[in-house]
Amino acid sequence: MDTSPSESSSGGADLLSVLVSAGCPGVAGLRGEDLDWLAGDPQARQWIARLKTAFDPSCVLSEVEVDEWERRRGPALQGSELQQALQVTEGSTRLRPASFTSTHAHL
Repeated sequence: MDTSPSESSSGGADLLSVLVSAGCPGVAGLRGEDLDWLAGDPQARQWIARLKTAFDPSCVLSEVEVDEWERRRGPALQGSELQQALQVTEGSTRLRPASFTSTHAHL
Protein backbone atom coordinates (compact mmCIF):
# COMPACT_ATOMS: atom_id res chain seq x y z
CA MET A 1 0.00 0.00 0.00
CA ASP A 2 1.43 3.38 -0.97
CA THR A 3 1.26 5.72 2.01
CA SER A 4 3.32 8.54 0.56
CA PRO A 5 1.65 11.92 0.45
CA SER A 6 0.09 12.80 -2.86
CA GLU A 7 1.21 15.84 -4.78
CA SER A 8 -2.16 17.50 -4.25
CA SER A 9 -2.17 17.22 -0.46
CA SER A 10 0.24 16.74 2.38
CA GLY A 11 -0.02 14.45 5.36
CA GLY A 12 -0.39 17.56 7.48
CA ALA A 13 -3.26 18.91 5.38
CA ASP A 14 -5.00 15.51 5.46
CA LEU A 15 -4.70 15.31 9.25
CA LEU A 16 -5.82 18.91 9.68
CA SER A 17 -8.93 18.29 7.58
CA VAL A 18 -9.90 15.38 9.85
CA LEU A 19 -9.24 17.42 13.00
CA VAL A 20 -11.33 20.32 11.69
CA SER A 21 -14.17 17.98 10.67
CA ALA A 22 -14.09 16.41 14.13
CA GLY A 23 -14.45 19.81 15.73
CA CYS A 24 -11.20 19.52 17.67
CA PRO A 25 -10.52 22.64 19.72
CA GLY A 26 -7.39 24.66 19.03
CA VAL A 27 -7.02 23.84 15.33
CA ALA A 28 -8.46 27.09 13.99
CA GLY A 29 -5.06 28.75 13.65
CA LEU A 30 -3.24 25.73 12.22
CA ARG A 31 -2.23 25.21 8.61
CA GLY A 32 -1.47 21.89 6.95
CA GLU A 33 2.19 22.85 6.82
CA ASP A 34 2.21 23.02 10.63
CA LEU A 35 1.54 19.29 10.74
CA ASP A 36 3.69 18.25 7.77
CA TRP A 37 6.45 17.06 10.11
CA LEU A 38 4.26 14.01 10.72
CA ALA A 39 4.39 13.06 7.06
CA GLY A 40 8.10 12.31 7.36
CA ASP A 41 7.34 9.21 9.41
CA PRO A 42 6.02 6.27 7.34
CA GLN A 43 3.97 4.93 10.25
CA ALA A 44 2.40 8.34 10.85
CA ARG A 45 1.56 8.65 7.13
CA GLN A 46 -0.12 5.26 7.24
CA TRP A 47 -2.05 6.23 10.38
CA ILE A 48 -3.16 9.54 8.81
CA ALA A 49 -4.29 7.77 5.63
CA ARG A 50 -6.29 5.23 7.65
CA LEU A 51 -7.80 7.93 9.86
CA LYS A 52 -8.78 9.97 6.82
CA THR A 53 -10.60 7.05 5.19
CA ALA A 54 -12.20 5.74 8.40
CA PHE A 55 -13.39 9.05 9.83
CA ASP A 56 -17.04 9.89 9.23
CA PRO A 57 -17.91 13.53 10.02
CA SER A 58 -21.59 12.62 10.26
CA CYS A 59 -20.76 10.77 13.51
CA VAL A 60 -19.53 13.95 15.19
CA LEU A 61 -22.06 15.75 17.36
CA SER A 62 -22.59 19.45 16.79
CA GLU A 63 -22.48 21.81 19.77
CA VAL A 64 -26.29 21.89 19.77
CA GLU A 65 -26.43 18.08 19.79
CA VAL A 66 -23.91 17.91 22.64
CA ASP A 67 -25.96 20.41 24.65
CA GLU A 68 -29.12 18.38 23.97
CA TRP A 69 -27.36 15.14 25.01
CA GLU A 70 -26.18 16.70 28.26
CA ARG A 71 -29.65 18.13 28.94
CA ARG A 72 -31.38 14.76 28.40
CA ARG A 73 -28.77 12.61 30.07
CA GLY A 74 -30.01 11.17 33.34
CA PRO A 75 -28.08 11.09 36.56
CA ALA A 76 -25.07 8.78 36.75
CA LEU A 77 -25.36 5.67 38.84
CA GLN A 78 -24.43 6.24 42.45
CA GLY A 79 -24.43 4.34 45.72
CA SER A 80 -26.12 0.96 45.76
CA GLU A 81 -27.20 1.22 42.09
CA LEU A 82 -23.56 1.66 41.07
CA GLN A 83 -22.44 -1.26 43.26
CA GLN A 84 -25.15 -3.49 41.78
CA ALA A 85 -24.12 -2.59 38.20
CA LEU A 86 -20.46 -3.27 39.02
CA GLN A 87 -21.30 -6.66 40.52
CA VAL A 88 -23.20 -7.64 37.39
CA THR A 89 -20.34 -6.62 35.09
CA GLU A 90 -17.64 -8.22 37.28
CA GLY A 91 -19.37 -11.58 37.02
CA SER A 92 -19.82 -11.42 33.26
CA THR A 93 -17.06 -12.55 30.91
CA ARG A 94 -19.23 -11.67 27.92
CA LEU A 95 -18.23 -8.03 28.34
CA ARG A 96 -14.51 -8.79 28.05
CA PRO A 97 -12.83 -10.30 24.99
CA ALA A 98 -11.29 -13.72 25.62
CA SER A 99 -7.87 -12.44 24.58
CA PHE A 100 -8.06 -9.72 27.22
CA THR A 101 -8.93 -12.07 30.05
CA SER A 102 -6.24 -14.60 29.17
CA THR A 103 -3.39 -12.28 28.15
CA HIS A 104 -3.93 -9.66 30.80
CA ALA A 105 -4.83 -11.95 33.70
CA HIS A 106 -1.62 -11.01 35.48
CA LEU A 107 -2.61 -7.33 35.69
